[in-house]
Amino acid sequence: MKMIGKEGCANLLKNMKIIRIFTIAFFFLLLSFNFSGREIHQSTFIYADKPDIEVFYSLPEEVNDETMLLFIIHGASRTAEGYLEDFLPHIQEKNLIAVAPKFSKESYPHYAFLNRSAIDGKKLPAGTPNIDNALGDIFEIISSKYNIRNDKYRIYGHSGGAQFVQRYLLFSNDLRIDKAVLANAGFYTFMNQNLYPYGLRDIDLDDEEIKRVLRTKVALYVGENDTERNFRNLKGARAQGKNRLVRGETFFLNLVAYAEELKMPFRWQYQIIKNVGHDNAGMASGAAYFILEDL
Repeated sequence: MKMIGKEGCANLLKNMKIIRIFTIAFFFLLLSFNFSGREIHQSTFIYADKPDIEVFYSLPEEVNDETMLLFIIHGASRTAEGYLEDFLPHIQEKNLIAVAPKFSKESYPHYAFLNRSAIDGKKLPAGTPNIDNALGDIFEIISSKYNIRNDKYRIYGHSGGAQFVQRYLLFSNDLRIDKAVLANAGFYTFMNQNLYPYGLRDIDLDDEEIKRVLRTKVALYVGENDTERNFRNLKGARAQGKNRLVRGETFFLNLVAYAEELKMPFRWQYQIIKNVGHDNAGMASGAAYFILEDL
């Protein structure tokens, strides 16, 4: 992989596939409540070697061969159930299982960076559990529980959740991701030599992994009014732009140039959602057509 962009692209080395052996269990129907005609269920996803993950989910009237699964990833508020509630008005008649995992602050403080580093790039203590494949693991358990035949799933993330989604696309290596939405991300991981999570310095990704990310159907959405200056103390974030609106455009244009120079297929799209600020409900409304159009 040759160097790309103003600061250069990180050296993308050979693909290293880590095989993880884990024991998992999923306990269903610990709590259920009704919202606008759809029940929300609360359950717990248990790893043998990692902290538990609370999961909120909502089922369609009937699960069949065409049922799709959508993950909804929360922001720094970690209000997973609230994020799911914001989506329920859009999925009432959809053949869709909506799943909102909750990455607790105590167990997964750096979830937006897949627990690979702290926000400033500092390495985490040895043995810190990463969540590179968390959604795929949960998908397998739910698919088995409900006998889902559809082997694809979709992801939506807002704010910190959008940061999670972008990095999950990079590091999960999961070919089952059908569509993804990044909404109002705080900042991004660029394809350059900046220190992770701002870039891919010292990260091993090969051409095929990069091509997989670029050819996935991804929508990058930013709210027109999401213009508050944030991350003032983080040089890496400030370098991408003064606010989320500017950073979103900067990242997308950089990614377009990257794909063009390397002659890679590129299926991402970019849109500013009018009259919306840093608000998950507003962004969910804007993203609903893209993520649900064919269901």
